[in-house]
Amino acid sequence: MNDAQKFQRLAKWRRVKRIGLMIVIAVGVLMVVTPLAYKLTQSKAAKESNQISAILEATNTMMSPNIHVSDRVLSNTTIFGGTVMSHRFKSIEGQRVPWSTSQGDYSWLPGASELSDGTVDETETKQGMVSFDRETQRRIPEFFNLAVRKPNLKPTQELKQVSQAKGAVVEVAITFKRSITSQQILSRLPTKLHATWYWAGVTGKMDPTSFQNHLVGLNAETVPGTATPKLTADDYREFKSAVKKIGQLGLDWRYNGVSVTKGSQTFIRQNPQLSTAKFSGIIVTGRTEDFKALNQATWIAASSLGYSAPRDPVQLDR
Repeated sequence: MNDAQKFQRLAKWRRVKRIGLMIVIAVGVLMVVTPLAYKLTQSKAAKESNQISAILEATNTMMSPNIHVSDRVLSNTTIFGGTVMSHRFKSIEGQRVPWSTSQGDYSWLPGASELSDGTVDETETKQGMVSFDRETQRRIPEFFNLAVRKPNLKPTQELKQVSQAKGAVVEVAITFKRSITSQQILSRLPTKLHATWYWAGVTGKMDPTSFQNHLVGLNAETVPGTATPKLTADDYREFKSAVKKIGQLGLDWRYNGVSVTKGSQTFIRQNPQLSTAKFSGIIVTGRTEDFKALNQATWIAASSLGYSAPRDPVQLDR
């Protein structure tokens, strides 16, 4: 082997060593960076999922007309993100009725997170557009603003039809002629009917029938050991906290240029305490025959039937 061949062999060996060293360094860097990158991306994903969960909790508190949450879980999880899901139901005189889920997708990738809290289908009638929950295809009870000249749905009067039915339990949305307090509401309701959700109302010429069930108000929680819902000061404090939380998160629901979020903020500012807060309507549940007592009520401006079902013949102690 001459000197030229020895030189070429040495140069080749040095190149191999250099490439090998680069590979070792690259592998070492990869071993350090990969866990760090994974930790950072999962930390970002966890932050996003916590924010989605906070949004769902707040919206389920302030915009769920007689809709309750049974759980909140993570699903479809991958290294990129997943879904926060809340399974929901309605409570009609102790009977649980499945409702659409509310959910939000989260990810550490920029702009990939999004929220969905149920979709509405609409059907044309003589009165206008009647709404249904798309996932369950159950009718949504409507509230009305009498100041709106051309609403999405004209005010309906369905209490008489409800009271003429037999052997069923129903929910009915009742719009008042003027806003009244929770105590005034309870004093006017027959004892066998139950106020389950209190509507904050709208201002000006907002049309609540176009809000796709994104109505602001709060649920009355069922008293343990009974089937009777009761609205408490704690419920109202949670409602106000949810409204403030949505504002802090910068979320804004708009329909026909109207901000539902700002409307909710105006309501809690004008109604700081439950004892003096005035509501524009309620969702009432009960047996159909017990609604007869409301047929001649002069304080009711409109009524809209929501979910109805045959009464469960077996009532267990609750």
